[in-house]
Amino acid sequence: MDGKKSQSVIEKILHGKKYRELEIPQATVADLLEQELSKGQKKSETVKAVKAKLHNIIAPYLDTLDYAETGKAIDRINPQDGDAELNDVCREILSAHDSTRERLSYHLEFFSYLFSGIGPDCKILDLACGLNPVFLPLIQLPKGVEFIAYDIHGPRVALLNQIFQKANLNAQAVNQDILVEPPRDAACAAFLFKEAHRVEKRESGGSRRLIQLLQAQTIFISLPTHNLNGRFDLRERMERLVDTAIDGIADLIETKEFASEMVFMVRKRDG
Repeated sequence: MDGKKSQSVIEKILHGKKYRELEIPQATVADLLEQELSKGQKKSETVKAVKAKLHNIIAPYLDTLDYAETGKAIDRINPQDGDAELNDVCREILSAHDSTRERLSYHLEFFSYLFSGIGPDCKILDLACGLNPVFLPLIQLPKGVEFIAYDIHGPRVALLNQIFQKANLNAQAVNQDILVEPPRDAACAAFLFKEAHRVEKRESGGSRRLIQLLQAQTIFISLPTHNLNGRFDLRERMERLVDTAIDGIADLIETKEFASEMVFMVRKRDG
């Protein structure tokens, strides 16, 4: 498939009914298409495979939010009235996805732990962030911290930036695929929450490659302790995933468990 045909396929997928409102980076679909083209399949089989992979990437991030209406609700908030109204809206947003809804019950302890290991005047990268940055107005972001969040869901990125502006936070959300375009910012810390196991489904060894490329001193990797219905204990599997991803390139400083997730504090080795 030549360049023009590949571009046509990419645009057709992105502008299709299922994905056009999600504003997924073109680089994401281009990467998936390149992987499938290397298999020498028929065009129809290639396109079908790309769509299936794209669905597997996007589906876990989908939530029940009406982004347009939520944006209007945030616009109506008057910052002079205090933080209570914005915080209430943020809690509603966080309740729209399983992962952040679970974290709501222990978020103060969770973020207190994270920030205790991060010094002042620090840049933090939140990778494949989902709705996690919506917690920022609910917590005390340490003075001098700059927060950059990355996500491939366009409307979510726009909503995050709207919240950051309303809360007057030193934070920014970017519509970027961290596997295709890993952030190269020098940072004190990076967050990779409940994502490394999904990275491996998309690209075997992808977590290790990402960790190698990150210019962050400390990486907090969060992974679920159980599957969604709570039947299967995932701890050993997730511990093996992290051990493999950091072997020879980073050290596990400690592991801390919360109600539904375990956090691995990882520090990259010099050189």
